[in-house]
Amino acid sequence: MLSSDQIAERLGLSREAVLQKRRRGELLGIEGAKRGVRFPAWQVGPDGLPIAALRELHDVLGEPWAVFRFLRQQHPELGMQSGLQVAADRRRAAELVDLARNIGAFGPTGA
Repeated sequence: MLSSDQIAERLGLSREAVLQKRRRGELLGIEGAKRGVRFPAWQVGPDGLPIAALRELHDVLGEPWAVFRFLRQQHPELGMQSGLQVAADRRRAAELVDLARNIGAFGPTGA
């Protein structure tokens, strides 16, 4: 997990730009109990760009913890790949979002 300053450096953005992207759902930032907002390092691909489907996943799933869990969990509908594995292939972004729409809530108390 990265701080906002660390992810800003990784993406070549200002800290404020990172926070704006988080508010728009373009970056996944998780609020922790003690350290404030942390950003999973894995959301930035080898191309230096965040996961393409993040904004749509935020829209569909509703909150950051739900997106986090959805991406980390393996899904039978994806051949037991995790959402994150599928998200690495930008051509499959629509498939990932469709699955999120169909399987329901993955919030802190969800599956």
